[in-house]
Amino acid sequence: MQEKVSYKEYFMFFILILVYGIFAIRYSPIFERLGSDKEVFQYIGMLIKNNQFPYSDAFDHKPPVIYLVNYLGVILTPNSTWGIFVILNSLGFFSALLIYKLAVNQFKNVVLALLLYASFFFINNSNYILEEGNLTRQLAAFLTVGILFIVFTGKKTNLKNALIGVLIGVIFFTQQNEILGGLVLSGYYLLFEKKFKFHTLKTIIKNSAFFALGLLIPFVGILLIINHWNNYNDFINQVFLFNFSNYIEDKSFLTKIGTVIYEFAKIVYVNKVLLVISFFIIINLFLNRRNEKKRNIDSKWIVIFIALIFQILSTSISGKGYGHYFLMFIPYVVCLFVFSFNSKEPNYTKLFSIVLVGALLFHSVKILPYQKPDNSLLKVITKEVASVKDKKGQFYSLNGRYLRVNFNLNIPSPSKHIYAHFMNEAVAEEIMNDLQFNKTKYVLFDTGDAQIIPQSLKSFIALNYVEVLTYQEHVLFELN
Repeated sequence: MQEKVSYKEYFMFFILILVYGIFAIRYSPIFERLGSDKEVFQYIGMLIKNNQFPYSDAFDHKPPVIYLVNYLGVILTPNSTWGIFVILNSLGFFSALLIYKLAVNQFKNVVLALLLYASFFFINNSNYILEEGNLTRQLAAFLTVGILFIVFTGKKTNLKNALIGVLIGVIFFTQQNEILGGLVLSGYYLLFEKKFKFHTLKTIIKNSAFFALGLLIPFVGILLIINHWNNYNDFINQVFLFNFSNYIEDKSFLTKIGTVIYEFAKIVYVNKVLLVISFFIIINLFLNRRNEKKRNIDSKWIVIFIALIFQILSTSISGKGYGHYFLMFIPYVVCLFVFSFNSKEPNYTKLFSIVLVGALLFHSVKILPYQKPDNSLLKVITKEVASVKDKKGQFYSLNGRYLRVNFNLNIPSPSKHIYAHFMNEAVAEEIMNDLQFNKTKYVLFDTGDAQIIPQSLKSFIALNYVEVLTYQEHVLFELN
């Protein structure tokens, strides 16, 4: 009898992996498109392998965890993105598996739990949200699922207190402004028993001590790494000071919140799976209120809802509403459904399952015919500059997307300024000095960025380089 159960579990695990793989493969190196952020992260991972470092050798304003994860990917598969694909999707599968376990524990219904499992990563892997993938918030969302699972399953232990601290610390060093939702969950776990009954003061102090101990691990670890890189000043200036002075929009905070909610509402409307889950959360609450035996909303649901509100505040800090910003909302939305659903009504469960399956099939028909993107320019440029493969400083792209050429050919950029987003005269002067010092052979110029490139840099390129290739809006120059 025990053996039969084991076979069933293995079969279910195989099904979970298969379903995940069907939706994940479209983001594999076989079908992937060039990105913006991910090209920077992959490139910096390559730099670390070459004993160069973020901040001092490559300007960027993200904390270091995403670079370290990409570094591991480069170690696994040098000059290939298969390594980071495997790492991110292993974490993605594990987080989806935790959602499945949460749902099974709550519903005792394997089919419904499997549907939510599929819905979680289906929403995460939609173009509207994941975009090109390999993102800080993608990683932070996976870690947030871990916190949700720890907080709402099993008995409270000192190890769990410490583990939550570790996860909060890693989220902070992954995407520094996305920790408010996690802190709400942490505070609930440390301070309360079930249904908002406070722990004793002694227990709260003990819980907080283990949480702080866990939090200390990533803080000490990251600071030791920064010390090894010997670039504390660059780290502080780019990750914290630069973001406050350059990246946060000058708007009222209410306007920023409104922008984030409006943009998320548009994504909910477009993504029918997310729309179905969001709609049924409201229906669930209404039905629970009508049920005389359960007039109070589940305390778990209340905590997750408060955490989502704080997560919205956290995401609103910058004032921007890019699709991938909402990766952090999805774990909370799915768990709001889990802890509001009354699975004791069989007809209602069937209705929800049918509607959700319909939404999943509707989107699957559109996305499952995998299509290879047109990366012809990447192939042409890579072939053209292959002669300087492994030669430091010999290829420079003013368009961050084509850091992929540097990555594929293992060519560290001549300048730490690896994209044109924050270009000014001082930056242009540094770039010109770097190109001169390294006698950089190839420079790629995107005419679409011409208006943000200072005239001094454009004149320098025109004077010292000749055009060797023109492809759509891109011009490849060779040293004259």
